Amino acid sequence: MLKNPCWLILAVFLVVSPAAAETPEEDPLALAALLLADGNVDRAASVLTGVDPTDDAVDGGWFWSLSGLVALEHGEHGVADVAFGKSIDHALAVCEADPTVPRPCEATVDPVLFLSQARARLLAGNAAGALDALDRGGPALHTFSGSFLVRARAAEATGDTGAAWDALKIGADLHPSVRELPRQQVLLLLRLGLRQEASAQAAALLERDDVGLEDVLAIAEAMRKAGSVEGAAVLLEDARLAYPESVEPLLRLAAVHMDAGRPLTAGRFLQQAAEWDARWALASAELYRKAGRRDLALYMNSRVEDPTEKVRQRFGLLLDDGAFERAVALDDRLVRLGLLQSDEALRYGLAYAWFRVGDLDRAEGLLSGFADARLFENAVSLRQAIARCRDSPEACG
Repeated sequence: MLKNPCWLILAVFLVVSPAAAETPEEDPLALAALLLADGNVDRAASVLTGVDPTDDAVDGGWFWSLSGLVALEHGEHGVADVAFGKSIDHALAVCEADPTVPRPCEATVDPVLFLSQARARLLAGNAAGALDALDRGGPALHTFSGSFLVRARAAEATGDTGAAWDALKIGADLHPSVRELPRQQVLLLLRLGLRQEASAQAAALLERDDVGLEDVLAIAEAMRKAGSVEGAAVLLEDARLAYPESVEPLLRLAAVHMDAGRPLTAGRFLQQAAEWDARWALASAELYRKAGRRDLALYMNSRVEDPTEKVRQRFGLLLDDGAFERAVALDDRLVRLGLLQSDEALRYGLAYAWFRVGDLDRAEGLLSGFADARLFENAVSLRQAIARCRDSPEACG
């Protein structure tokens, strides 16, 4: 919610800065601004390193504003805070030096500077400082919907959830077209454990014409994490019908039903997802395996495209099912794919399968070189069983 487009803030600087009238060839700050607007942050930073902000010919306020934006884009939030602070100080100094400028001087500072500083402070973990910057910006910041998002997050970080809610409520009333504000209201209610209120708020939000799949998925995920699994499932079922061209609702539904302890249902949703992308066939088969539906698991395994993962999973399914003859029939393929060297558990499983079908020599030949302590102990036990069979074949049945 804090990632407001850099170009929006930059556009304000371009309007208010006298240097903006210069062409990039005439003013490096104009060049840096254009580079930032185009997303060339590193090049803009390189241009700014060649500028001396103490030079009388340089617009110091603009320099520090651009420097702050560069620092924000680089994730240097503390540096950005300082840079925006210097830009604010520059604006105040200009005002104080000119008796014709209306007072108080703080009211003449571009409010976007305070918003930018608040964002930098919040990202740096200084929530109280972010609130202070917003307070300094005053009512002029109400023009920007982002100021309410920053205030809400900062207030919540300080433990004042009431103020966080108020910020989102006021912001939503002032900016009814910005759906992020009511969306954040829903998420805040969920974080507070107010599931019923959150569901009601979400229902109202989802009736808006401008709400998209991303909004639905975000709310459903928040509901899932908050423990409202059934509410998330209802939202995602609606999303699956409303957005049949997207696989994402199917994937989220699978996760929700796994949380609810329903691997069979989750496997079915991933089976549908595999119609879009065969890579989901492996996970679907695994969920069917957990649900005890090995018939469905084997069917989905047959659709797995990766030969290594396919044979690894198929062997495990056959072993679980006690189909030892079919399991050992995969021996050559496991050897060819190098799985007996890379997967100790699989090698032990194959040894056990050969033991069960009566090929003691092949079984014993696989029981060496185990690094895993548990598998080593199992191998010792299986060796002992093989020895008993050799001594008394009738005991092996």
